[in-house]
Amino acid sequence: METPHLADLSSLLERLTHTRKLLDHQLWEAARSLSIDRSSPEGRRFACLVDAGATLDAAMLLVAVSNRSVASLGNTGGHWTCTLQPTAPLAGAATKRFRMEHADLSAAVLASLIASLLHSGSLTGPSKPTKGNPSMMTPEQARLRLNGAMTALVTPFSDGEVDLAGLTTLLEWQIEQGINGLVPCGTTGEAPTLSWEERLDVIARCVKVASGRVPIIVGSGTNNTEATIAFTAAAEAFGADAALIVTPYYNKPTQEGIYRHFEAVARKVSIPIIVYNVPAAPASTCFPKRSSAWQKYRPSSASRTQLAI
Repeated sequence: METPHLADLSSLLERLTHTRKLLDHQLWEAARSLSIDRSSPEGRRFACLVDAGATLDAAMLLVAVSNRSVASLGNTGGHWTCTLQPTAPLAGAATKRFRMEHADLSAAVLASLIASLLHSGSLTGPSKPTKGNPSMMTPEQARLRLNGAMTALVTPFSDGEVDLAGLTTLLEWQIEQGINGLVPCGTTGEAPTLSWEERLDVIARCVKVASGRVPIIVGSGTNNTEATIAFTAAAEAFGADAALIVTPYYNKPTQEGIYRHFEAVARKVSIPIIVYNVPAAPASTCFPKRSSAWQKYRPSSASRTQLAI
């Protein structure tokens, strides 16, 4: 039995167990890869299941459509284990089984399905134009795309809720006026005070409205490495072009500690990471030239003036 190295996917879903938004997004991504038409009877049934919160039934429907079946299910210590196998010979994967774990059963099934789809080449990631996806470009091409004037967006609210309609209007106006890129969930967007669900709403709306016209650089940094990994992985899953990550604030880590923080994030995501260095605010400044560890990755380092934010 083969267990693919996709622990980051399962870990990401687990960190977001209190919100269904990313799980729903991944369900629809898997449905898209299986060419499920929303207007077909099967597509309408799937949509009804997702909308009703019946994520396990929705995941099992995708498993059936993909010509796979559940070989085994188990629960150990509060964690579900799901193993999928093909019900019919699949090109290059006739004998492959895919086993994933998660605290939520539907997420475990979905993670196993995504692992199988990735292995077979049926799923390649968020549906974005190749031209605008830095993960599919050379570092030089990505650097050219992530350049110019970029707006650090405010997060509009109305009656205590994120005003997504207002955000859409703001995004369209920014793009129409010729901005080179957009930065949601940064300091100006008051990201530390946004809930998980609010962050995901903002990221998803920005990526959808931009639709590849300009890059979306999501502010995903915190002073907690695990939380930063989760925020950044979520941004990548929704199709962000890059992540803007602030140096860990308040904790005052050493230069080695700061490097290890960014290294841990970089190992979990494939989108470009911009090191956000604000010496006056976080009381944690990185000095790449003073630490040999930074030379391994040579991350892009940016300040407020360099990014015009």
